[in-house]
Amino acid sequence: MMYIKHHGKNIVTVLIWVDDIVVVPNSTSMLDEVKVLLSQKFKMKDRGVISRILGVDFKVESGKITMSQERYLTKLFERFG
Repeated sequence: MMYIKHHGKNIVTVLIWVDDIVVVPNSTSMLDEVKVLLSQKFKMKDRGVISRILGVDFKVESGKITMSQERYLTKLFERFG
């Protein structure tokens, strides 16, 4: 499920998959606001910058995000040859 909130020039996208939540804001103030709101309603842990979800590895550097399924594909090749 995906939610998008606009507040002036700020935008935050919240992605939810079962018990995983990914918050993607365009400002730290929106990130802080969403984290406060979510923590008031749910027991949660802030795991920092995304590194892996749903078998996809993420690398965040220099203003860009790289996604890879290399680990998943390697496991498939090992299993099925």
